Amino acid sequence: MSNQLDELLKQSARSLNRHRLLLEEKPRTLAPVGRRYPKRMVMTCMLLFICFATLMLPLSSKVLAYVVNLLRIEGFQQVVEKGLITSVGQESLQQGITLSVENIYADQGELVFDMVQSFTKDAASRSMLNTNDVQLFIDGKKLAFHSGGEFQDLQDGRYGGIIYYQSNYGYEEGPGGLLPEHFRLTIKVNRIGDIQGNWSLELMVSRELSDQATRTFEPGISHEVSGITINVARVVMTPLSTTIDYEMTVPENYSFTDPSAISSIQVQDDKGYIMGMGFVGGEGEAVEGDRRKYRFTDEHLRTPKETPEELVIIPQRSVMERQDEWGTYFRGEALEPYVFRVPLLSGAKR
Repeated sequence: MSNQLDELLKQSARSLNRHRLLLEEKPRTLAPVGRRYPKRMVMTCMLLFICFATLMLPLSSKVLAYVVNLLRIEGFQQVVEKGLITSVGQESLQQGITLSVENIYADQGELVFDMVQSFTKDAASRSMLNTNDVQLFIDGKKLAFHSGGEFQDLQDGRYGGIIYYQSNYGYEEGPGGLLPEHFRLTIKVNRIGDIQGNWSLELMVSRELSDQATRTFEPGISHEVSGITINVARVVMTPLSTTIDYEMTVPENYSFTDPSAISSIQVQDDKGYIMGMGFVGGEGEAVEGDRRKYRFTDEHLRTPKETPEELVIIPQRSVMERQDEWGTYFRGEALEPYVFRVPLLSGAKR
Protein backbone atom coordinates (compact mmCIF):
# COMPACT_ATOMS: atom_id res chain seq x y z
CA MET A 1 0.00 0.00 0.00
CA SER A 2 2.75 2.35 0.94
CA ASN A 3 4.50 1.58 -2.32
CA GLN A 4 1.36 2.55 -4.26
CA LEU A 5 1.01 5.79 -2.26
CA ASP A 6 4.64 6.62 -2.86
CA GLU A 7 4.18 6.09 -6.57
CA LEU A 8 1.06 8.30 -6.65
CA LEU A 9 2.87 11.00 -4.75
CA LYS A 10 5.80 10.85 -7.15
CA GLN A 11 3.45 11.10 -10.14
CA SER A 12 1.65 14.06 -8.56
CA ALA A 13 4.96 15.76 -7.87
CA ARG A 14 6.14 15.17 -11.44
CA SER A 15 2.80 16.55 -12.68
CA LEU A 16 3.06 19.61 -10.45
CA ASN A 17 6.64 20.19 -11.49
CA ARG A 18 5.68 20.08 -15.14
CA HIS A 19 2.84 22.61 -14.64
CA ARG A 20 5.05 24.77 -12.45
CA LEU A 21 7.72 24.92 -15.08
CA LEU A 22 5.21 25.77 -17.77
CA LEU A 23 3.71 28.56 -15.65
CA GLU A 24 7.16 29.95 -14.88
CA GLU A 25 8.26 29.75 -18.49
CA LYS A 26 5.51 32.12 -19.68
CA PRO A 27 6.19 34.94 -17.25
CA ARG A 28 9.90 34.75 -17.85
CA THR A 29 9.62 35.00 -21.62
CA LEU A 30 6.43 36.86 -22.43
CA ALA A 31 4.97 38.72 -19.49
CA PRO A 32 7.99 40.83 -18.59
CA VAL A 33 8.45 41.89 -22.23
CA GLY A 34 4.77 42.72 -22.39
CA ARG A 35 5.05 44.90 -19.31
CA ARG A 36 8.28 46.65 -20.41
CA TYR A 37 6.96 47.57 -23.86
CA PRO A 38 4.11 49.83 -22.67
CA LYS A 39 6.44 51.45 -20.14
CA ARG A 40 8.90 52.33 -22.87
CA MET A 41 6.11 53.69 -25.01
CA VAL A 42 4.69 55.74 -22.14
CA MET A 43 8.10 57.15 -21.22
CA THR A 44 8.85 57.99 -24.86
CA CYS A 45 5.49 59.73 -25.29
CA MET A 46 5.99 61.60 -22.04
CA LEU A 47 9.44 62.78 -23.11
CA LEU A 48 8.16 63.86 -26.51
CA PHE A 49 5.28 65.72 -24.92
CA ILE A 50 7.59 67.47 -22.45
CA CYS A 51 9.96 68.49 -25.25
CA PHE A 52 7.06 69.69 -27.38
CA ALA A 53 5.54 71.64 -24.51
CA THR A 54 8.92 73.14 -23.61
CA LEU A 55 9.38 74.35 -27.15
CA MET A 56 5.86 75.60 -27.59
CA LEU A 57 5.20 77.38 -24.31
CA PRO A 58 7.63 80.27 -24.90
CA LEU A 59 6.23 80.68 -28.41
CA SER A 60 2.54 80.17 -27.73
CA SER A 61 1.63 83.75 -26.96
CA LYS A 62 3.69 84.97 -29.90
CA VAL A 63 2.16 82.49 -32.30
CA LEU A 64 -1.41 83.10 -31.19
CA ALA A 65 -1.25 86.87 -31.00
CA TYR A 66 0.75 86.98 -34.15
CA VAL A 67 -0.95 84.52 -36.46
CA VAL A 68 -4.50 85.17 -35.31
CA ASN A 69 -4.19 88.93 -35.39
CA LEU A 70 -1.13 90.44 -37.04
CA LEU A 71 -1.14 88.30 -40.14
CA ARG A 72 -4.59 89.63 -40.98
CA ILE A 73 -2.90 92.84 -42.10
CA GLU A 74 -2.30 92.39 -45.79
CA GLY A 75 1.42 92.35 -46.48
CA PHE A 76 2.45 91.77 -42.89
CA GLN A 77 3.16 88.09 -43.45
CA GLN A 78 6.12 88.91 -45.68
CA VAL A 79 7.60 91.02 -42.87
CA VAL A 80 7.32 88.00 -40.60
CA GLU A 81 8.82 85.64 -43.14
CA LYS A 82 11.81 87.94 -43.66
CA GLY A 83 12.53 88.03 -39.94
CA LEU A 84 12.00 91.77 -39.54
CA ILE A 85 9.97 91.52 -36.33
CA THR A 86 11.51 92.33 -32.97
CA SER A 87 10.48 90.16 -30.01
CA VAL A 88 10.01 92.20 -26.84
CA GLY A 89 8.06 90.10 -24.34
CA GLN A 90 7.00 92.96 -22.03
CA GLU A 91 3.96 92.82 -19.75
CA SER A 92 2.04 94.85 -17.17
CA LEU A 93 -0.20 93.36 -14.45
CA GLN A 94 -3.01 95.30 -12.75
CA GLN A 95 -6.19 94.11 -11.06
CA GLY A 96 -5.51 90.51 -12.04
CA ILE A 97 -5.31 91.41 -15.73
CA THR A 98 -2.04 91.19 -17.66
CA LEU A 99 -1.38 93.09 -20.87
CA SER A 100 1.65 91.87 -22.79
CA VAL A 101 3.37 92.88 -26.01
CA GLU A 102 5.29 90.09 -27.71
CA ASN A 103 6.27 91.43 -31.15
CA ILE A 104 6.81 94.83 -32.70
CA TYR A 105 7.63 96.17 -36.15
CA ALA A 106 8.66 99.72 -37.05
CA ASP A 107 9.78 101.41 -40.25
CA GLN A 108 9.92 105.01 -41.43
CA GLY A 109 6.18 105.44 -41.50
CA GLU A 110 4.51 102.51 -39.74
CA LEU A 111 4.43 100.99 -36.28
CA VAL A 112 2.67 97.69 -35.58
CA PHE A 113 2.64 95.57 -32.45
CA ASP A 114 0.52 92.79 -31.00
CA MET A 115 -1.04 92.80 -27.55
CA VAL A 116 -2.34 89.88 -25.49
CA GLN A 117 -4.72 90.15 -22.55
CA SER A 118 -4.63 87.35 -19.96
CA PHE A 119 -6.12 86.85 -16.52
CA THR A 120 -5.07 85.57 -13.12
CA LYS A 121 -7.45 83.90 -10.68
CA ASP A 122 -7.74 87.28 -8.89
CA ALA A 123 -9.20 89.07 -11.92
CA ALA A 124 -12.45 90.77 -10.95
CA SER A 125 -13.64 90.87 -14.55
CA ARG A 126 -12.89 89.26 -17.88
CA SER A 127 -13.88 92.28 -19.96
CA MET A 128 -12.14 92.57 -23.30
CA LEU A 129 -9.81 95.52 -23.91
CA ASN A 130 -11.08 98.16 -26.32
CA THR A 131 -8.13 99.37 -28.40
CA ASN A 132 -9.55 102.90 -28.23
CA ASP A 133 -8.52 102.88 -24.56
CA VAL A 134 -4.85 102.42 -25.49
CA GLN A 135 -2.67 105.55 -25.40
CA LEU A 136 0.66 105.69 -27.25
CA PHE A 137 3.62 108.00 -26.66
CA ILE A 138 6.81 108.31 -28.70
CA ASP A 139 9.63 109.79 -26.64
CA GLY A 140 7.01 111.21 -24.30
CA LYS A 141 4.88 112.84 -27.03
CA LYS A 142 1.34 111.52 -27.23
CA LEU A 143 0.18 110.26 -30.60
CA ALA A 144 -3.03 111.80 -31.90
CA PHE A 145 -4.50 108.58 -33.21
CA HIS A 146 -3.88 104.90 -33.81
CA SER A 147 -5.91 102.14 -35.37
CA GLY A 148 -6.41 98.47 -34.73
CA GLY A 149 -9.30 96.07 -34.77
CA GLU A 150 -11.21 94.90 -31.75
CA PHE A 151 -9.53 92.25 -29.64
CA GLN A 152 -10.45 88.66 -30.42
CA ASP A 153 -10.82 85.51 -28.38
CA LEU A 154 -7.65 83.43 -28.77
CA GLN A 155 -9.56 80.29 -27.71
CA ASP A 156 -7.28 79.64 -24.76
CA GLY A 157 -8.75 81.97 -22.14
CA ARG A 158 -6.92 85.03 -23.49
CA TYR A 159 -7.74 87.89 -25.84
CA GLY A 160 -5.45 89.33 -28.47
CA GLY A 161 -5.34 92.19 -30.93
CA ILE A 162 -3.17 94.62 -32.83
CA ILE A 163 -2.26 98.27 -32.53
CA TYR A 164 -1.35 100.04 -35.75
CA TYR A 165 0.06 103.54 -36.26
CA GLN A 166 0.94 105.45 -39.40
CA SER A 167 3.16 108.51 -39.31
CA ASN A 168 0.56 110.65 -41.10
CA TYR A 169 -1.70 110.30 -38.02
CA GLY A 170 0.67 112.67 -36.23
CA TYR A 171 0.98 113.79 -32.63
CA GLU A 172 -1.64 115.55 -30.56
CA GLU A 173 0.46 118.69 -30.76
CA GLY A 174 1.11 118.56 -34.49
CA PRO A 175 2.21 116.58 -37.56
CA GLY A 176 4.19 113.41 -37.11
CA GLY A 177 6.70 113.05 -39.93
CA LEU A 178 8.93 110.00 -40.21
CA LEU A 179 9.33 107.80 -37.17
CA PRO A 180 12.71 108.25 -35.43
CA GLU A 181 15.42 105.66 -36.07
CA HIS A 182 15.39 104.84 -32.35
CA PHE A 183 12.66 105.82 -29.90
CA ARG A 184 10.98 105.01 -26.62
CA LEU A 185 7.43 103.75 -27.05
CA THR A 186 5.19 104.09 -24.00
CA ILE A 187 1.89 102.22 -23.93
CA LYS A 188 -0.69 103.21 -21.33
CA VAL A 189 -4.13 101.81 -20.52
CA ASN A 190 -6.25 103.27 -17.72
CA ARG A 191 -9.27 101.03 -17.98
CA ILE A 192 -10.42 97.71 -19.34
CA GLY A 193 -14.20 97.56 -19.42
CA ASP A 194 -15.33 98.70 -15.99
CA ILE A 195 -11.98 97.92 -14.33
CA GLN A 196 -9.75 100.91 -13.56
CA GLY A 197 -5.99 100.48 -13.50
CA ASN A 198 -2.64 101.82 -14.57
CA TRP A 199 -1.22 99.41 -17.13
CA SER A 200 2.00 100.79 -18.55
CA LEU A 201 4.77 99.38 -20.76
CA GLU A 202 7.92 101.03 -22.07
CA LEU A 203 9.64 99.58 -25.12
CA MET A 204 12.82 100.69 -26.83
CA VAL A 205 12.12 100.49 -30.55
CA SER A 206 14.54 100.55 -33.45
CA ARG A 207 14.05 100.81 -37.20
CA GLU A 208 17.34 99.07 -37.83
CA LEU A 209 15.93 95.83 -39.27
CA SER A 210 13.43 97.54 -41.55
CA ASP A 211 15.93 100.23 -42.63
CA GLN A 212 18.31 97.52 -43.80
CA ALA A 213 15.54 96.12 -46.00
CA THR A 214 14.29 99.51 -47.27
CA ARG A 215 15.10 100.49 -50.85
CA THR A 216 15.07 103.96 -52.38
CA PHE A 217 14.70 104.56 -56.13
CA GLU A 218 15.04 107.81 -58.06
CA PRO A 219 13.81 106.86 -61.53
CA GLY A 220 13.06 110.40 -62.74
CA ILE A 221 10.76 108.97 -65.41
CA SER A 222 8.28 111.34 -67.06
CA HIS A 223 5.29 110.66 -69.29
CA GLU A 224 3.53 113.38 -71.29
CA VAL A 225 0.14 113.26 -73.02
CA SER A 226 -1.87 116.23 -74.31
CA GLY A 227 0.24 118.78 -72.46
CA ILE A 228 0.06 116.91 -69.13
CA THR A 229 3.34 115.58 -67.75
CA ILE A 230 3.61 113.15 -64.84
CA ASN A 231 7.05 112.58 -63.34
CA VAL A 232 7.89 109.86 -60.80
CA ALA A 233 10.66 111.55 -58.84
CA ARG A 234 11.25 109.13 -55.95
CA VAL A 235 10.07 105.72 -54.70
CA VAL A 236 10.78 104.48 -51.17
CA MET A 237 9.93 100.85 -50.44
CA THR A 238 10.00 99.71 -46.84
CA PRO A 239 9.19 96.05 -46.18
CA LEU A 240 5.59 97.00 -45.36
CA SER A 241 4.69 100.15 -47.32
CA THR A 242 5.71 102.23 -50.32
CA THR A 243 5.86 106.00 -50.76
CA ILE A 244 5.97 107.68 -54.18
CA ASP A 245 6.80 111.35 -54.85
CA TYR A 246 5.22 112.80 -57.99
CA GLU A 247 5.44 115.97 -59.99
CA MET A 248 2.56 116.77 -62.33
CA THR A 249 2.65 119.68 -64.75
CA VAL A 250 -0.60 120.80 -66.43
CA PRO A 251 -1.84 123.72 -68.53
CA GLU A 252 -2.74 126.83 -66.56
CA ASN A 253 -6.46 126.36 -67.24
CA TYR A 254 -6.50 122.66 -66.25
CA SER A 255 -9.34 121.92 -63.83
CA PHE A 256 -9.17 118.91 -61.51
CA THR A 257 -12.94 119.11 -61.04
CA ASP A 258 -13.56 118.35 -64.71
CA PRO A 259 -15.11 114.85 -65.10
CA SER A 260 -12.33 113.84 -67.50
CA ALA A 261 -9.48 115.22 -65.37
CA ILE A 262 -6.94 113.04 -63.55
CA SER A 263 -8.08 112.76 -59.93
CA SER A 264 -6.06 109.79 -58.63
CA ILE A 265 -3.21 107.47 -59.52
CA GLN A 266 -3.30 103.72 -59.00
CA VAL A 267 -0.03 101.79 -58.77
CA GLN A 268 0.60 98.16 -59.71
CA ASP A 269 3.74 96.07 -59.83
CA ASP A 270 4.90 94.28 -62.96
CA LYS A 271 2.91 91.17 -61.98
CA GLY A 272 -0.40 93.00 -61.67
CA TYR A 273 -0.40 93.28 -57.88
CA ILE A 274 -2.37 96.40 -56.92
CA MET A 275 -0.29 98.34 -54.38
CA GLY A 276 -2.94 100.99 -53.84
CA MET A 277 -3.81 104.47 -55.02
CA GLY A 278 -3.52 108.07 -53.99
CA PHE A 279 -5.18 111.32 -54.93
CA VAL A 280 -3.71 114.06 -57.06
CA GLY A 281 -3.42 117.41 -55.34
CA GLY A 282 -1.23 119.84 -53.49
CA GLU A 283 -0.34 123.45 -54.02
CA GLY A 284 0.51 124.29 -57.61
CA GLU A 285 3.21 126.72 -58.67
CA ALA A 286 3.39 128.65 -61.89
CA VAL A 287 6.06 127.52 -64.34
CA GLU A 288 7.04 128.76 -67.77
CA GLY A 289 4.75 128.22 -70.70
CA ASP A 290 1.52 129.11 -68.87
CA ARG A 291 1.64 125.90 -66.90
CA ARG A 292 1.38 124.87 -63.27
CA LYS A 293 3.39 122.22 -61.44
CA TYR A 294 1.94 120.18 -58.59
CA ARG A 295 4.04 118.13 -56.19
CA PHE A 296 2.33 115.45 -54.15
CA THR A 297 3.14 112.19 -52.37
CA ASP A 298 1.23 108.93 -52.19
CA GLU A 299 2.00 107.20 -48.90
CA HIS A 300 1.28 103.80 -47.38
CA LEU A 301 0.93 101.88 -50.62
CA ARG A 302 1.41 98.14 -50.10
CA THR A 303 4.88 96.83 -50.83
CA PRO A 304 4.95 93.67 -53.00
CA LYS A 305 6.56 90.57 -51.58
CA GLU A 306 9.39 90.77 -54.11
CA THR A 307 10.88 94.02 -55.35
CA PRO A 308 9.39 94.59 -58.82
CA GLU A 309 11.52 95.42 -61.81
CA GLU A 310 9.07 98.16 -62.70
CA LEU A 311 5.89 99.88 -61.56
CA VAL A 312 2.79 100.55 -63.63
CA ILE A 313 1.44 104.06 -63.07
CA ILE A 314 -2.30 104.27 -63.85
CA PRO A 315 -3.82 107.79 -63.78
CA GLN A 316 -7.59 107.65 -63.17
CA ARG A 317 -10.61 109.87 -63.43
CA SER A 318 -13.51 109.77 -60.97
CA VAL A 319 -16.73 108.16 -62.11
CA MET A 320 -19.88 108.33 -60.01
CA GLU A 321 -20.92 104.81 -59.08
CA ARG A 322 -24.08 105.43 -57.07
CA GLN A 323 -25.87 107.93 -54.90
CA ASP A 324 -28.09 107.35 -51.89
CA GLU A 325 -29.30 109.15 -48.77
CA TRP A 326 -25.86 108.66 -47.20
CA GLY A 327 -23.86 110.29 -49.97
CA THR A 328 -22.34 109.99 -53.43
CA TYR A 329 -19.88 107.22 -54.22
CA PHE A 330 -17.14 107.37 -56.86
CA ARG A 331 -14.76 104.85 -58.37
CA GLY A 332 -11.57 105.29 -60.34
CA GLU A 333 -11.49 104.62 -64.06
CA ALA A 334 -8.16 104.27 -65.84
CA LEU A 335 -7.24 106.89 -68.43
CA GLU A 336 -5.42 104.55 -70.82
CA PRO A 337 -3.36 107.09 -72.78
CA TYR A 338 -1.76 108.30 -69.56
CA VAL A 339 -0.72 104.84 -68.29
CA PHE A 340 3.06 104.28 -68.26
CA ARG A 341 5.73 102.08 -66.74
CA VAL A 342 8.58 103.10 -64.44
CA PRO A 343 11.70 100.88 -64.30
CA LEU A 344 13.00 100.57 -60.74
CA LEU A 345 16.01 98.31 -60.46
CA SER A 346 18.09 100.45 -62.81
CA GLY A 347 17.38 103.47 -60.62
CA ALA A 348 18.08 102.04 -57.19
CA LYS A 349 19.79 104.38 -54.77
CA ARG A 350 20.11 101.81 -51.99
